[in-house]
Amino acid sequence: MVYKTFDFLFELIYKKVSYTFAVAVFALTGAYFGAFYAYIFGSSVIPDFTADNHKEVFFVFIVTTFTASIGHSIQYGLLAKISSPGIERSIQKINTFIHPNVTLRHKNTLELESLLRFLIQLPKHNMLVSLGYASFVFLSVL
Repeated sequence: MVYKTFDFLFELIYKKVSYTFAVAVFALTGAYFGAFYAYIFGSSVIPDFTADNHKEVFFVFIVTTFTASIGHSIQYGLLAKISSPGIERSIQKINTFIHPNVTLRHKNTLELESLLRFLIQLPKHNMLVSLGYASFVFLSVL
């Protein structure tokens, strides 16, 4: 049952925006839970976190999390329908090949091997990009 819900959401985002953006949305969903936990944990154990600076730390945390989310989304193809299928070549190639209106049956072997290489690297790439944006949020709050 849960699988069908996630599959439906992924397909919906993929068809309306782009494949890699759908991947990024699910990564960002996990990141929001992690960010919320980090905020609660940090506010309870960091001695410098007081009622006096709570509002400004919370504001910086929200702004940087939102900025990181927008950056990650644009990098992974949020604007694919409007202008760019992604910022990096690998993301652009994936979004160009894996598209609801494009069939892979008529692609030559070299193109398919290139696509497969980018797809294999996508989880690692997404993890590194997510780590970079999480570091941005963490360092901004310090």
